[in-house]
Amino acid sequence: MRYTLFLACLVATLVIFVGVDSAYAQTPAVNVTSTTANGTHAEGTIDVRLVHPGSLLFEGFSIVDGAHHFGVLDQAYSVTTTQIGSKYYALVAAYGDDNGVQIIDITTPTDPISVANITDDANGFGELLNAASVTTTQIGGNHYALVASQYDDGVQIIDINTPSNPISIANITDDANGFGKLYGAYSITTTQIGGNHYALVAAYDEAGVQIIDIN
Repeated sequence: MRYTLFLACLVATLVIFVGVDSAYAQTPAVNVTSTTANGTHAEGTIDVRLVHPGSLLFEGFSIVDGAHHFGVLDQAYSVTTTQIGSKYYALVAAYGDDNGVQIIDITTPTDPISVANITDDANGFGELLNAASVTTTQIGGNHYALVASQYDDGVQIIDINTPSNPISIANITDDANGFGKLYGAYSITTTQIGGNHYALVAAYDEAGVQIIDIN
């Protein structure tokens, strides 16, 4: 009886593993997790976990602020990934002194490349002070990054069609142009309803949510 039960459990486990393995084989083999200062990770570090499509094995390595042209990772607070053309990128919101966004080419996960360092109050970027959250969206074939900036009380919209040359598209500020719920902007996401695209921003100090038409 115990032997039969053991075999049944083993078969079930193998089925689960094979199912997970097949799923990984159909998706990009990259999982990026941001970290902040704690007992095991240094400030200004993000951990990259590489998932091999042919197995359930994980490899880990770190990207550190101030090394290999990575210059905007101080207090890495939020991270997202996106595909542009045939390449994959990670975008990291840096909450600390760097006040901006790091764009990283992770097409070859074991050889991440710094593509762009975006900082507040430079090149038209005016809403990146204490960048707390970053997300990406695609509208009409164009790729954009949207950043919620807590101390700037607003949202930065960035054209990332050419990731090595990001362009400031819009600086959205609380209490300007009808935006009244962006004080302490802390988290951001996007959605599509019908043919319209929207950004939703959680404002920590406002105790509210701002919905923005970004078509």
